[in-house]
Amino acid sequence: MKTFNPGLSPLFSVLLALCAFVAQAAEPAAPKPLVMFTAFAWDALTPDGNLVLNVKVKNKINPVQIAWRDRSVPFVYEGTGPLVFTQTGERDGKPVEVPVASADIPAGVSRVLLVFGRNPAHGPGELRYLVKVLDDSYTVFPGQSVRFLNYSQTELGGSLGGQAFSVAPGAGQIVPATLPEKNRLLPFQLARRDAAGAWKKLRSTGLPMTEGLRVLVFMVDDRQHPDQPELVLLRDRVDPDPSLVPKPGMDQGK
Repeated sequence: MKTFNPGLSPLFSVLLALCAFVAQAAEPAAPKPLVMFTAFAWDALTPDGNLVLNVKVKNKINPVQIAWRDRSVPFVYEGTGPLVFTQTGERDGKPVEVPVASADIPAGVSRVLLVFGRNPAHGPGELRYLVKVLDDSYTVFPGQSVRFLNYSQTELGGSLGGQAFSVAPGAGQIVPATLPEKNRLLPFQLARRDAAGAWKKLRSTGLPMTEGLRVLVFMVDDRQHPDQPELVLLRDRVDPDPSLVPKPGMDQGK
């Protein structure tokens, strides 16, 4: 008497494979991560300081304004991998999107700041703009703190509310801040390191600070005063509810 062995039946194997395929297809796809970015240009990229680039989200071209030394409105999109910015050009009499900048967003980061600048090596096959990607999440850059970005050619340092800091050219540092007792201003002293390694005091002033406020201090060379860097302050506030974000492809300014 012969026994039936399902493991040897081609039809049974096909049915098992079909069931596995159907079960896999029925599983909901994993949601794509949401990334929110803001952007600004540290260099004047256009005569009027306003650069408008395009970014493609779900097959739709969305304009994004990259303001000169000012944060853009937040923009949210779904997905992973490089974020490509384009400008509309023309080829064979038809409009085409030409890549001009690319930002590699680190995996797992949901809030970033994109800093745009000219690409000194721009030429055939090279992108027009360079983009520095900074983790702008509240765990890294929390409310009631100051972030220093040094885009000058010299090392800068000093103290903020009694806390010392030192930032090399091209680097950054985040300094937690205590709430000021008077005038909502934190005592701020800035100095630069000269060629001999000595610190030279540049200025003494106050930085605004209130609960939940984040202050980005962008330091660049002042062409008219080479020994005195220019400070650009960008302020924003931690959202009361970080889970409240706009839909992908929309910005909070609309």
